[in-house]
Amino acid sequence: MKHFYMVLMLLAFSVSHGQFKKNAPWYNSEAQRKGTKPTLKEVAQYAENYFNTIDRNKKGSGLKPFKRWEYNWSFYLNPDGTFASKEKLWDAWRQKNQLHEASAKRNASDWKSLGPYTNISFDAPPKKIGQGRVNAVAVDPNNSNTYYAGTPAGGIWKSTDAGANWTPLTDYLPQIGVSGIAINPNDSNVIYIATGDDDADDSSAVGVWKSTDGGTTWNNTDAIPGNPDEMGEIYINPNSVNTVLVATSTGVQKTINGGRSWTTTLAGDIIDIKMKPGDSNIWYAVSSDTFYKSTDGGDTFNVVSIPGLTGSRRLTMDVTIANSDYVYVVSAGGGWAFNGVYKSTDSGSTFTKTAETNDIFGSTQAWFDLALTVSDKNADIVYVGVLDVWKSTDGADTFNRINDWRIIDSPRYTHADIHFLRFIDGKFFAGTDGGIYVSTDEASSFTDLNDNLAIGQFYRISVSQTDLDVIAGGLQDNGGFGFDGTTWRHYHFGDGMEGVVDPLNSNTFYGFSQYGGRLNITNDRGITRASFLGAPAAETGTNDDGGEWITPLTINKEGELYAGYSQVYKLDSNVWTKISDHNFQGDIDRLVINSENSDIMYVAQGNSLFRSTDRAQNFTKINFSEGQIRGIVTDPSDAEAVWVVTQTKVVRVTNISASFPTKTTIGTNTPSEDLTALILHKGSTKNSLYLGTTLGVYFINDDLTEWQAFDTNLPNTQIRDLEINEAESRLYAATFGRGVYYSAITPSGVLSTDDQVFLDGISIYPNPSQSIFKVNRTNTEEITVKVFDITGKQVFFKKNITEANFEVDMSSHSKGIYIMNMVSNGKTGTRKIILQ
Repeated sequence: MKHFYMVLMLLAFSVSHGQFKKNAPWYNSEAQRKGTKPTLKEVAQYAENYFNTIDRNKKGSGLKPFKRWEYNWSFYLNPDGTFASKEKLWDAWRQKNQLHEASAKRNASDWKSLGPYTNISFDAPPKKIGQGRVNAVAVDPNNSNTYYAGTPAGGIWKSTDAGANWTPLTDYLPQIGVSGIAINPNDSNVIYIATGDDDADDSSAVGVWKSTDGGTTWNNTDAIPGNPDEMGEIYINPNSVNTVLVATSTGVQKTINGGRSWTTTLAGDIIDIKMKPGDSNIWYAVSSDTFYKSTDGGDTFNVVSIPGLTGSRRLTMDVTIANSDYVYVVSAGGGWAFNGVYKSTDSGSTFTKTAETNDIFGSTQAWFDLALTVSDKNADIVYVGVLDVWKSTDGADTFNRINDWRIIDSPRYTHADIHFLRFIDGKFFAGTDGGIYVSTDEASSFTDLNDNLAIGQFYRISVSQTDLDVIAGGLQDNGGFGFDGTTWRHYHFGDGMEGVVDPLNSNTFYGFSQYGGRLNITNDRGITRASFLGAPAAETGTNDDGGEWITPLTINKEGELYAGYSQVYKLDSNVWTKISDHNFQGDIDRLVINSENSDIMYVAQGNSLFRSTDRAQNFTKINFSEGQIRGIVTDPSDAEAVWVVTQTKVVRVTNISASFPTKTTIGTNTPSEDLTALILHKGSTKNSLYLGTTLGVYFINDDLTEWQAFDTNLPNTQIRDLEINEAESRLYAATFGRGVYYSAITPSGVLSTDDQVFLDGISIYPNPSQSIFKVNRTNTEEITVKVFDITGKQVFFKKNITEANFEVDMSSHSKGIYIMNMVSNGKTGTRKIILQ
């Protein structure tokens, strides 16, 4: 643990830029020449200029991956609009851990996951549609039933039953992506992961992490030269297992001592590396346009010219045990279109271009996803994936598309957007925007391995107030999902955005796709295909699909549905009717209706706040200049008051119709990470507020002056939305990478008097202790005890304890501060313990 924090301190002195695809088609090299860091707004304009030159609405144009990236990074910005460094995230994580410890006595949360762990679509027969993106797959070389999956925002997952069940391994580290996985062939407990998202840059690389206990705990290896923002493939030398090579945006990085130090052996932005099967002296590497070969174990590399390779923007490659002399390379060229497959039969010394000239990408988004692999039984069988998977049986001279993302009832179906293809132990794995698929028959059929892989990247959710756990929400690239308390159902395609449960009929779900381009409606919680309605004609046009990427969709207590495009619209008899006529100076970001008075509406556009008291007929601009608005919460007991959450603070605005409303910042210790969502527990008599951030959930009420951590058992993931079922006092969190979580909440949000009496009846000694903590209590009611380390990871668990006196053995754990959580007969208590 000491080494871990030393690495963090070293990172703090490095300079880091935010993640954006430097090689993406919209990137403006002028920004590099100026030597300045671009703002998100500037990069968005570069992208807009590019997409105006192509058919932006064509599947595979790359528009949607860009908009997902843009929205994600809108939560990681400096005050000047430039991208926040990854070091800022680490600092926020350390502060969160400190607040978690300080809040231990008040933290009454107990989060549980709702998935989606599996799903079915409306098709007959029902078919699973996918749940979240997977960047990398690995199989334990010593146990063919143990799989690992790396995701861009949900960390690394492990299965010990060949993908039937999955367990997350990195929930309490800062939210990290995983793009490369390597397992020691001599010791399965030793695992390395290359962090970050090497395809879409949804998360920054934060070094190579290492586990020596099969993924239970992780430590950062030494600092990587150049502090790369991107990492990809990582490999262990099978003949010298302390030697590891990883492809990064600062070059091929090599360690010969298990990560204690790293050396750059090939400088540049290296996208991919491979070792020649059976010969650890020969390694290959590619940048966007150059192939390199090493004959000395990766210590030095030489350029190998590939005849006919011109205008390349991205390369990827593969080798095969079927013939170790073969190397295949595929190129994306100008416009990110197919630019040829190149083949070597002499271990990468020379190459020839294969005969295929047809478009086997089917898209112009190979900057986002491009994969190639070779059969491990026949070196002439080659696969390439971008949108779909294409197969060649003649050494890459001709390819045929073997599946289609639109035909989900095909036995060859995989979700669209292929990020990973690899043959491992005779099995063909595909990592896609929808998860993992495996084939055992050379892609004649694929099996979905996504059950129990809860990696959903949610945008927004809505919950029923009458039926427990009835939810409608939207997932990135996986459409609209509805939950009936038992089953998650996919009820519309596209990117799922706002989802709404009708307050008068919880069987009816509404859901927007991107830009509000389609309103999808299901009246049976997604059992049958949703009907849909297009965006208002006045809101679409050339290069305009409707509203914002996430177009606001909301419903009032009378069941009237409203949408925010450039104006406010109401759904009347299945037709959008414009009801506002105000210059909001852009498409609407947020549309909120007062929970008690449907005449009162609020609109947020950028930093500006507007209010209507006549159901959007007229709007008045509120004097508010506290920053970009992330959410608005109305006060059910005061029509003249709201809470507004911005990027950096929560503000209570009272006397709102006055020329100069009163504005009060809530809490003296606003979390340092970006704020994302806010919700009020109406059942509270003390204005209990729950705050979502890019790292978790916090709580405050009228009795408190500081925000408290509300995060027991909640992974460190970005919170995209918060909702409350008031009837059951249940709080829901929509996360970006770990699906939906829920926790019971109390009217006060903190420990009750009964809880405190319960806690006062328990003594723990010695404390500090060197190993054993003795627990004495005044009764013998059944009790459950959990102990968490400072990161929130559970390290001890025992239930059904009836003894008045018992022991908690911590002798096998590292010295430090831990939190002991005790629950008995509905009462809860938390104590800090110190292991010396």
